[in-house]
Amino acid sequence: MEEEIFLVSNIIQKNITTADGSEEEYTVVELSGRGLGPYVPLTTDSVAVTGPEYDLGATYDGYDFGGDAIGHFRYKVNTYTEARTLNAVDKGALVLVDSADPVVVTLPADWNPGDFAIIRQVGAGAVSWAADTGATVALPTTRAAHTQIAEQHAEITVRVVSNTDGESAVWSITGETGDGA
Repeated sequence: MEEEIFLVSNIIQKNITTADGSEEEYTVVELSGRGLGPYVPLTTDSVAVTGPEYDLGATYDGYDFGGDAIGHFRYKVNTYTEARTLNAVDKGALVLVDSADPVVVTLPADWNPGDFAIIRQVGAGAVSWAADTGATVALPTTRAAHTQIAEQHAEITVRVVSNTDGESAVWSITGETGDGA
């Protein structure tokens, strides 16, 4: 069974023109993952809106809100039990690492700016990261010594913030990081 993850990232108030030509104010609730920014749709068949006659969380299929792609959000879920280098199937995915032993997830050098993955430590084995040849990890000074996910059931978001030549990705890591101490 697939797990759905919904996090509110932004709320936008706009006006919508109804079928009778009148305008009504509505609120669009953008859903996304931690640190991802808005619009990570895998399907675009429903929206959550509020307004004069709507309740928050009500679903309206097929609406086009002036070209805004608002949708039902679901991450791909990929589960791994051993060390791996992230690849194309992991872009935009929730990567579950389920191992009793320590696992290293390698961050590739060839992902594009904006590409991301959410990595969750499911098993008891520590999950650390390493930058592939050509890639670098840019952490805040206060987290410079962090090399792994903080603990079991914690997660991080890894995202490419720049890649000037397609072979030197600079990775940002946010979330529940730790230094392994």
